[in-house]
Amino acid sequence: MHLMLVFISSICITLSGTTDTLFEQIEKGFNERNAAQIIQFAKANVMMSILGKEAVYSKQQSIQLLKDFFAKKSLEEFKFTFKGKETSEGLFAIGTYKMKEGEYRVSIHFVHEHTTYVIERLTID
Repeated sequence: MHLMLVFISSICITLSGTTDTLFEQIEKGFNERNAAQIIQFAKANVMMSILGKEAVYSKQQSIQLLKDFFAKKSLEEFKFTFKGKETSEGLFAIGTYKMKEGEYRVSIHFVHEHTTYVIERLTID
């Protein structure tokens, strides 16, 4: 029984460390305006909604959409303001994309796929 508890605890710690790294890498991608760095953590097809335009896109299309957004909206800072709990349905995070003119809310929903979490939906509004 003790061995089982140790095993379960180590899995939880490993997944938690993985999600911290995931958030750090995505936050870094936004701050560097590096669309490819962000989308590398997405499913093969990801639901994206940017300023009201919503559809399911391939990774390559998603990268282009984010590049276009970054080109039009100058960034001062991106920061996650909320990182949700891991559940059987996935993981959810909210960030703020700050500009001189104002800010946008960025919502990201992750699903658990194999041994990691991947972006299923990314919304900027």
